[in-house]
Amino acid sequence: ERRAESTLTLMLAETDYQQRFTSRHPHVPNTPWVLPRQLVTRARRVVYVGSITALRGSEELCRLGALLAPAGIEVHLIGPIDDRVSSDAIAAAVARGEIHAHGRMANAEALQFVRESLAGLSLLRDAPNHRHSMPTKVLEYSCVGTPVITTALPLAVAAVTAGPGGLVVPFGDADTVARAAADAVQRLASDPGLVEQLAAGGYATVESSYNWSRDSIDFLRVVTGS
Repeated sequence: ERRAESTLTLMLAETDYQQRFTSRHPHVPNTPWVLPRQLVTRARRVVYVGSITALRGSEELCRLGALLAPAGIEVHLIGPIDDRVSSDAIAAAVARGEIHAHGRMANAEALQFVRESLAGLSLLRDAPNHRHSMPTKVLEYSCVGTPVITTALPLAVAAVTAGPGGLVVPFGDADTVARAAADAVQRLASDPGLVEQLAAGGYATVESSYNWSRDSIDFLRVVTGS
């Protein structure tokens, strides 16, 4: 980081990254393209998109799958599994029929899968790096009109409660988080009106406040020096 600051022009994706550097650097958030909403038929499933690790909730996701399977609600994981503990746990859960793991998927295909689901999951743990970062997946779920279920990370909570665009579950051990998430999923599964209310609220929030159509202008201004 010291070498980068002395030799490169830096652009920061999170405001809190500024404290790691001596000089001031421009901030451009990592926000999604917000496309027109589509009317969809929602499957009885929830989905996580992104890198899968213990800190990003792999154990919680596996336990959630076990809790929801008897109710006929599927848990789907899209993305690479990046640690051995998660890989072993997910393989066992897949073998039991409790979760579905798809591996890497093209972004457009993944977002369409999210769009047709009851909710997008972000069960990240309360790790230091997570506390000052916005999980991009939270914004991506909202930008396709799907409710979010997230743990109580400050920036995620701010985005999800603004609409509101989803439900927040408290931090705790893996079993506590999974049970709270299961309750949230079952609440959505039993109330289609709430699903669409949260979908609309989340979409309105990202369209107005987390939209790359606007933030890309700042990005171009920084890279062109204009």
